[in-house]
Amino acid sequence: MFTVALFKNKEGTDVIDRKEITGSLFEIVKSVMDFIRLYSKVAYRFTGQPQREEIYEYPFEAIREVVINSVMHKYYFEHGHNNILKFLPDRIKIENYWQKPTNFILGKTVFRKNQLIADLFSKIHYGEKMGTGFERIKEMCKKENSPFPEIEFNDNYFYVTFKQSHEYLKLAGKSEHTQTMEKGIVGTTQKTTQKTTQKIIDEIKKNSQITRKELSSIIGLTEEGIKYHLNKMQNKKIIHRIGPDKGGYWEVIKR
Repeated sequence: MFTVALFKNKEGTDVIDRKEITGSLFEIVKSVMDFIRLYSKVAYRFTGQPQREEIYEYPFEAIREVVINSVMHKYYFEHGHNNILKFLPDRIKIENYWQKPTNFILGKTVFRKNQLIADLFSKIHYGEKMGTGFERIKEMCKKENSPFPEIEFNDNYFYVTFKQSHEYLKLAGKSEHTQTMEKGIVGTTQKTTQKTTQKIIDEIKKNSQITRKELSSIIGLTEEGIKYHLNKMQNKKIIHRIGPDKGGYWEVIKR
């Protein structure tokens, strides 16, 4: 099982969305990456070509490599610990429960904690037997102009923290919500948030009495995540609640 959570604040105390991801190991990796892509912001660069260039705040390939390694090297005999991914406003932190190999040296020691899993992942090109993941992550981050992740570990926990891409921060400017035409750059927008907002509007139009639980099932967010979006939409006067939680209904405000 893999726990993923989106936080509103840098301290990691205010949860917007949280999921407990289960399934096959391949499904877990895919679902974790889907969660990251859902909430990652993007900046745009206009190059003079018909298609604008999208610059994401995090190097997806490098994060995927770390997620794969966290699944491969997890200590599965301890059932009380999930791998955890924390998506904070300025970083992504991945926590893996493992057992540090004897005389382990970061970036040099080659080991396979779970040989069967490693062999299976290798056969479908999810991981390499020769322990080249460390170097691949370096190359992936360099390619995306992203800082190499911070790595900490002890005997039982392995932490990897990704910071936002240098290129993304340069394009985004001071505010992720401010648009500017300086040097042909447009600031960031949260495409996924806009898509979620539109999906909620569409479902309310179909059924004005739709519940948070029903929206959660349709859209694929937790009920807390749906509550966050509904509150945000009400504050922006996109929707309005008429009546109590039970027996009331939603109204889309015409603008």
